[in-house]
Amino acid sequence: MVSINDDLPPDTTRRPASGVGWEEIFVNSEQAALSENVATAITDSFSYVTIPNFGTLEERCALQESALRVANDGHDQPHILAASDVNVNCTRYSVQSILDGPANEAHNTLLTRLLDFLEQDEELYKVFSRSNLSDTDQNTAEWYTEPDDRGNDCPEPKVNIYGKSGYFKEHTDGMQLTLLVVLNDSFEGGGTAFFSGAADTMWADRSDQADRVARPPAGTAMIWGGSLWHMALPVSTGMRAVYVGSFDLTENSPKEEEE
Repeated sequence: MVSINDDLPPDTTRRPASGVGWEEIFVNSEQAALSENVATAITDSFSYVTIPNFGTLEERCALQESALRVANDGHDQPHILAASDVNVNCTRYSVQSILDGPANEAHNTLLTRLLDFLEQDEELYKVFSRSNLSDTDQNTAEWYTEPDDRGNDCPEPKVNIYGKSGYFKEHTDGMQLTLLVVLNDSFEGGGTAFFSGAADTMWADRSDQADRVARPPAGTAMIWGGSLWHMALPVSTGMRAVYVGSFDLTENSPKEEEE
């Protein structure tokens, strides 16, 4: 079996890291190899990490089915940039704004699982370098938020539903960390393309120049840093669904003791 990292140059100073239940993938192989560790490479957006079997079938179904019910009910929640051809045949549903209780429960579980996973792994701990990440009294996840065409704030995470030929052009997320969980397998094509260098402009289309293309099976999570250029590739057939959101994890100020 050939690994995705087998094409790395032989003189790299650091090989892609791996641990129990995760694997690092170099995007900018030269800079990632020079990074002190996997956490630095993620933070500097030189690599990303895959976590197989991260989302359960029940969680994935809760998120996907909630989004599809909203779609079938005729609730229109277009992406703010849809009109500028940034994404085509891709509808984004804010979990916290418009999806139902089971979807929100699945979202909270996935976030807690990720933060606990990072904290408990010796190498991934260094991404945030502090404990009790999932304790909401000590840390607050501040999600990237954008307005819809009605001016309503719609925070991530979102469930993205890509139909045939659906894609999302190249961009960076601008937050500390992005979490993407693949919700289904009933499509061909698609996937996430990653680029080692910056595009000339946001929303470029360098799909034929990707340094890495990730098409992991349903349930797999991927995490990456806020400056990593990436895009959702066009779906050939079927429907692709992903849970995706970018966030900063802010450490709360200590509460003053009451006198």
